[in-house]
Amino acid sequence: MSSRVLQVVLVTCLAVALYAFAVWWRRPVFVHIGKTCGSYLERSLPPYHHVHLRPVSAYERIDLVSIRDPVDRFNSAFHYRKGGFNPDIPLKALELELFDCFDDVDALAAALTDTSRCGELARISLRPSDKMTHITKNHAYYMATWLTRNPSLPFKVVQAENCAEDTQRVVKALGGRSKPSSEKPLSATMTSDRVNSRKPAITAETRSRLRAHMVEEYRVYREILRRGS
Repeated sequence: MSSRVLQVVLVTCLAVALYAFAVWWRRPVFVHIGKTCGSYLERSLPPYHHVHLRPVSAYERIDLVSIRDPVDRFNSAFHYRKGGFNPDIPLKALELELFDCFDDVDALAAALTDTSRCGELARISLRPSDKMTHITKNHAYYMATWLTRNPSLPFKVVQAENCAEDTQRVVKALGGRSKPSSEKPLSATMTSDRVNSRKPAITAETRSRLRAHMVEEYRVYREILRRGS
């Protein structure tokens, strides 16, 4: 093969690779943070690349994020995983330890300052990581790096507390269906009252303790709210 032909081949391959990267980068991305009404929202959207159970790459272009108050999301995730509601995702070793220590989030919050193994597990459960499915995969886990590296890119937000209303607004803007695949009205399948009643209640003291240990998580959550539309 002559050097001229080789040069043409290399340039062509590079152009194809750059085009493929551009297509991949610009594909619509929906970031589904666990326990934020994301499964419901997904059924109403046009075809989207669904980012779930992994952090968002700094090079992906986000169009939509589903979020929820971090304490409420944590409480919901704790009981979702403890109750074994998704047998397709087995409990991890640290989750099994955590649930041996605590029956509910009130007990977990009360142990946050303990020096015991259970206290250590309680603190781990509030930090962004992949150590516990849904529980530690919080707003900071998904979005912290992306927000830092993409300081000006806009995106849309759906809040679980206003799931039905926000979904209608976003679906209309993005060209999806006006109702989920069940064909039930949005308000009949997911209202803010139902979102907030699905989790066992926690005390005000528990909420305060959790918030004090979730500084980074609330920082990322507020940044998503500030930049989203």
